[in-house]
Amino acid sequence: MKKILTITLMSLIFVSCGTSSLKNQDKDQKVYKLFEGVALDQNELIAMISEYTKKSGDASNPEAAEVAREFLEENNYTELLFKKAQASKGYAKFEEEYFKLVDLPISRKFDLLKIKNFNVEEFTDYIAKFNTVEDAVKRLDLIEKIVSNDFPHFHHGDFSSKLILMISKLESEKKKRTVYRAMKSNFKHVTLQLNLYVFQKVPVAALEELVQIQEEKEYKKGRVFLEQYQLKANTEYLSLLSKKLQDAGIEKVDFESLLGKR
Repeated sequence: MKKILTITLMSLIFVSCGTSSLKNQDKDQKVYKLFEGVALDQNELIAMISEYTKKSGDASNPEAAEVAREFLEENNYTELLFKKAQASKGYAKFEEEYFKLVDLPISRKFDLLKIKNFNVEEFTDYIAKFNTVEDAVKRLDLIEKIVSNDFPHFHHGDFSSKLILMISKLESEKKKRTVYRAMKSNFKHVTLQLNLYVFQKVPVAALEELVQIQEEKEYKKGRVFLEQYQLKANTEYLSLLSKKLQDAGIEKVDFESLLGKR
């Protein structure tokens, strides 16, 4: 489960300079920066599905996984998110005010210093020896604040946990809820570890500067806007996938009945 979570988070991790990539980033750099990390990386989600089907044995449904892979390849999540956000009345104001914050020199500094190539062995070793890192306590405190301020872990965790359930073959409602809760409960913890690893070369002073920016009123308003439309895009995307699975004869997962209204 932890390996699956780690692969999932490779695409879903988000701080101000997240790891997600948009196909049109060269064409529209402003849009890219605004939505970086919030837009889900379909290639990484496909990798997550493949890893899950390989490692979970009889718990996965290969037919459902194949339908989900095809859906992810054919349906652009990023475009759905953009359309929903850009069609809103508040988008122009959001773009003008929030871009000024995400385009600050500190963001470019983070982008230059972050580790680009994720290595599982190096990651495991770094986390195991983290208490020996210089300023470990201070660094941990700052990264925890960054994750708390700037990582939409509830929406990402909810999305990926539901996606896993949709491609699973679990007999009872109890097992489905257990898998969902296990994914969700571990999500924030693994997210913190990945942030510690990816930004290990970022100086403490830069971390402090970013935390100050994130605590500004205008920054928080921007985050609220992003997460509002991220949630809408997530809900619609999973609904479209659910219909695709049903059309293929795969039973629908009734999340409202399983998890209750949220």
